[in-house]
Amino acid sequence: MGLEVSAPWYVSQTEINRIVAQKRRWIERKLAERAQWREREGVGAMRFEDGGLIPYRGSRIRIAVCGAPKTTFLADQATLSLSLPPTAETTRIRETTLAWLVNQAQCVIGERLSYFENKTGLVPRTWRLSNTRGRWGSCSSSGSIRLCWRLIFFSDDVIDYVVVHELTHLKHMDHSVRFWQALQAILPDYVRAREKLLGVPAGELEF
Repeated sequence: MGLEVSAPWYVSQTEINRIVAQKRRWIERKLAERAQWREREGVGAMRFEDGGLIPYRGSRIRIAVCGAPKTTFLADQATLSLSLPPTAETTRIRETTLAWLVNQAQCVIGERLSYFENKTGLVPRTWRLSNTRGRWGSCSSSGSIRLCWRLIFFSDDVIDYVVVHELTHLKHMDHSVRFWQALQAILPDYVRAREKLLGVPAGELEF
Protein backbone atom coordinates (compact mmCIF):
# COMPACT_ATOMS: atom_id res chain seq x y z
CA MET A 1 0.00 0.00 0.00
CA GLY A 2 1.62 3.25 -1.14
CA LEU A 3 1.27 6.92 -0.36
CA GLU A 4 0.06 9.60 -2.76
CA VAL A 5 0.72 13.24 -1.93
CA SER A 6 -1.23 16.12 -3.46
CA ALA A 7 0.01 19.69 -3.19
CA PRO A 8 -0.53 23.07 -4.91
CA TRP A 9 1.63 23.63 -7.99
CA TYR A 10 3.70 26.30 -6.27
CA VAL A 11 4.90 24.02 -3.44
CA SER A 12 8.39 22.75 -4.20
CA GLN A 13 9.41 19.10 -4.09
CA THR A 14 11.88 19.99 -1.35
CA GLU A 15 9.08 21.38 0.82
CA ILE A 16 6.90 18.34 0.13
CA ASN A 17 9.73 16.00 1.13
CA ARG A 18 10.29 18.01 4.32
CA ILE A 19 6.63 17.79 5.35
CA VAL A 20 6.42 14.07 4.56
CA ALA A 21 9.57 13.42 6.60
CA GLN A 22 8.17 15.48 9.47
CA LYS A 23 4.93 13.47 9.44
CA ARG A 24 6.60 10.12 8.79
CA ARG A 25 5.62 8.39 12.03
CA TRP A 26 2.00 9.54 11.73
CA ILE A 27 1.87 8.40 8.10
CA GLU A 28 3.33 4.99 8.92
CA ARG A 29 0.86 4.53 11.77
CA LYS A 30 -2.10 5.43 9.56
CA LEU A 31 -0.94 3.11 6.77
CA ALA A 32 -0.60 0.28 9.30
CA GLU A 33 -4.09 0.99 10.66
CA ARG A 34 -5.49 0.99 7.14
CA ALA A 35 -3.83 -2.35 6.35
CA GLN A 36 -5.26 -3.85 9.54
CA TRP A 37 -8.70 -2.54 8.64
CA ARG A 38 -8.55 -4.07 5.16
CA GLU A 39 -7.56 -7.42 6.65
CA ARG A 40 -10.20 -7.29 9.38
CA GLU A 41 -13.02 -6.37 7.00
CA GLY A 42 -11.86 -8.78 4.31
CA VAL A 43 -11.60 -6.14 1.59
CA GLY A 44 -8.01 -6.73 0.65
CA ALA A 45 -6.90 -8.90 -2.26
CA MET A 46 -10.33 -10.19 -3.30
CA ARG A 47 -9.96 -13.26 -5.50
CA PHE A 48 -12.53 -13.60 -8.26
CA GLU A 49 -12.29 -17.34 -8.77
CA ASP A 50 -13.93 -20.51 -7.56
CA GLY A 51 -13.41 -20.57 -3.81
CA GLY A 52 -12.46 -16.90 -3.63
CA LEU A 53 -13.70 -14.83 -0.70
CA ILE A 54 -15.46 -11.45 -0.81
CA PRO A 55 -16.90 -9.27 1.98
CA TYR A 56 -20.68 -9.10 2.32
CA ARG A 57 -22.68 -7.45 5.11
CA GLY A 58 -19.86 -7.67 7.62
CA SER A 59 -18.84 -11.26 6.85
CA ARG A 60 -16.96 -13.09 4.14
CA ILE A 61 -18.71 -15.29 1.63
CA ARG A 62 -17.27 -17.79 -0.82
CA ILE A 63 -17.65 -17.64 -4.59
CA ALA A 64 -18.69 -20.90 -6.23
CA VAL A 65 -18.31 -21.06 -10.01
CA CYS A 66 -20.47 -24.09 -10.63
CA GLY A 67 -22.81 -23.38 -13.53
CA ALA A 68 -25.87 -22.83 -11.33
CA PRO A 69 -29.16 -22.18 -13.21
CA LYS A 70 -29.05 -18.63 -11.83
CA THR A 71 -26.78 -16.70 -9.50
CA THR A 72 -27.95 -17.51 -5.97
CA PHE A 73 -26.76 -16.72 -2.47
CA LEU A 74 -26.86 -19.75 -0.18
CA ALA A 75 -26.99 -18.08 3.23
CA ASP A 76 -26.65 -21.29 5.25
CA GLN A 77 -23.41 -22.06 3.39
CA ALA A 78 -22.21 -18.44 3.11
CA THR A 79 -21.74 -19.13 -0.59
CA LEU A 80 -22.51 -17.13 -3.72
CA SER A 81 -23.28 -19.69 -6.41
CA LEU A 82 -22.67 -18.12 -9.83
CA SER A 83 -24.46 -19.00 -13.06
CA LEU A 84 -21.14 -19.41 -14.84
CA PRO A 85 -19.33 -22.51 -16.09
CA PRO A 86 -16.25 -23.68 -14.16
CA THR A 87 -14.12 -22.50 -17.11
CA ALA A 88 -15.30 -18.88 -16.79
CA GLU A 89 -12.57 -16.24 -16.95
CA THR A 90 -11.77 -13.94 -14.03
CA THR A 91 -13.30 -10.93 -15.80
CA ARG A 92 -16.69 -12.65 -16.15
CA ILE A 93 -16.59 -13.86 -12.55
CA ARG A 94 -15.84 -10.34 -11.37
CA GLU A 95 -18.60 -8.77 -13.49
CA THR A 96 -21.21 -11.32 -12.39
CA THR A 97 -20.24 -10.91 -8.74
CA LEU A 98 -20.37 -7.13 -9.06
CA ALA A 99 -23.84 -7.21 -10.63
CA TRP A 100 -25.12 -9.36 -7.77
CA LEU A 101 -23.57 -7.11 -5.11
CA VAL A 102 -25.07 -3.95 -6.62
CA ASN A 103 -28.48 -5.62 -6.81
CA GLN A 104 -28.19 -6.67 -3.16
CA ALA A 105 -27.16 -3.15 -2.21
CA GLN A 106 -30.28 -1.78 -3.92
CA CYS A 107 -32.49 -4.19 -1.97
CA VAL A 108 -30.80 -4.08 1.45
CA ILE A 109 -30.09 -0.35 1.58
CA GLY A 110 -33.55 0.36 0.17
CA GLU A 111 -35.14 -1.73 2.93
CA ARG A 112 -33.17 0.05 5.66
CA LEU A 113 -34.03 3.43 4.20
CA SER A 114 -37.72 2.54 4.10
CA TYR A 115 -37.57 1.32 7.71
CA PHE A 116 -36.08 4.57 8.99
CA GLU A 117 -38.39 6.68 6.84
CA ASN A 118 -41.34 5.06 8.61
CA LYS A 119 -39.66 5.37 11.99
CA THR A 120 -38.65 9.03 11.71
CA GLY A 121 -41.02 10.55 9.17
CA LEU A 122 -37.97 11.81 7.27
CA VAL A 123 -38.46 11.03 3.59
CA PRO A 124 -36.06 12.14 0.85
CA ARG A 125 -37.37 13.61 -2.37
CA THR A 126 -35.49 10.89 -4.25
CA TRP A 127 -32.74 8.40 -3.49
CA ARG A 128 -30.43 6.21 -5.52
CA LEU A 129 -27.23 4.25 -5.25
CA SER A 130 -24.00 5.98 -6.16
CA ASN A 131 -20.66 4.72 -7.43
CA THR A 132 -18.63 7.50 -5.87
CA ARG A 133 -15.28 6.74 -4.31
CA GLY A 134 -15.19 9.97 -2.36
CA ARG A 135 -17.96 9.51 0.19
CA TRP A 136 -20.36 6.93 1.58
CA GLY A 137 -23.45 9.07 1.25
CA SER A 138 -24.72 12.56 0.49
CA CYS A 139 -27.86 14.64 0.86
CA SER A 140 -28.52 17.64 -1.39
CA SER A 141 -30.30 20.83 -0.38
CA SER A 142 -33.19 19.70 -2.59
CA GLY A 143 -33.66 16.60 -0.44
CA SER A 144 -32.11 13.97 -2.71
CA ILE A 145 -30.03 11.25 -1.07
CA ARG A 146 -27.22 9.22 -2.63
CA LEU A 147 -25.79 6.13 -0.93
CA CYS A 148 -22.66 4.29 -2.04
CA TRP A 149 -23.43 0.72 -3.11
CA ARG A 150 -20.16 -0.45 -1.49
CA LEU A 151 -21.87 -0.15 1.89
CA ILE A 152 -23.11 -3.69 1.18
CA PHE A 153 -19.65 -4.91 2.24
CA PHE A 154 -20.30 -3.72 5.81
CA SER A 155 -22.40 -4.96 8.69
CA ASP A 156 -25.98 -3.73 9.01
CA ASP A 157 -25.16 -1.30 11.83
CA VAL A 158 -22.82 0.58 9.49
CA ILE A 159 -25.44 0.66 6.73
CA ASP A 160 -27.99 1.97 9.24
CA TYR A 161 -25.60 4.67 10.41
CA VAL A 162 -25.00 6.05 6.92
CA VAL A 163 -28.70 5.87 6.04
CA VAL A 164 -29.73 7.71 9.21
CA HIS A 165 -26.87 10.19 8.82
CA GLU A 166 -28.18 11.27 5.43
CA LEU A 167 -31.82 11.27 6.55
CA THR A 168 -30.88 13.53 9.45
CA HIS A 169 -29.47 16.01 6.94
CA LEU A 170 -33.04 16.52 5.74
CA LYS A 171 -33.53 18.41 9.03
CA HIS A 172 -30.02 19.75 9.60
CA MET A 173 -27.85 20.43 6.55
CA ASP A 174 -24.71 20.72 8.65
CA HIS A 175 -22.83 18.81 11.33
CA SER A 176 -23.85 21.03 14.20
CA VAL A 177 -24.54 19.87 17.74
CA ARG A 178 -28.23 19.71 16.86
CA PHE A 179 -27.45 17.39 13.94
CA TRP A 180 -25.58 14.88 16.11
CA GLN A 181 -28.22 15.08 18.83
CA ALA A 182 -30.95 14.33 16.29
CA LEU A 183 -28.95 11.43 14.88
CA GLN A 184 -28.32 9.99 18.34
CA ALA A 185 -32.01 10.19 19.16
CA ILE A 186 -32.60 7.77 16.27
CA LEU A 187 -29.45 5.65 16.68
CA PRO A 188 -28.22 5.85 20.30
CA ASP A 189 -25.19 3.63 19.56
CA TYR A 190 -24.20 5.30 16.29
CA VAL A 191 -20.65 6.12 17.46
CA ARG A 192 -19.51 2.51 17.26
CA ALA A 193 -20.71 2.15 13.68
CA ARG A 194 -19.27 5.54 12.72
CA GLU A 195 -15.83 4.55 13.98
CA LYS A 196 -15.76 1.67 11.50
CA LEU A 197 -15.92 4.16 8.63
CA LEU A 198 -13.79 7.02 9.96
CA GLY A 199 -10.84 7.57 7.67
CA VAL A 200 -11.96 4.81 5.29
CA PRO A 201 -12.96 6.26 1.90
CA ALA A 202 -15.04 4.17 -0.47
CA GLY A 203 -12.00 4.16 -2.76
CA GLU A 204 -10.27 1.77 -0.36
CA LEU A 205 -12.45 -1.03 -1.66
CA GLU A 206 -11.22 -3.00 -4.63
CA PHE A 207 -14.44 -2.76 -6.65
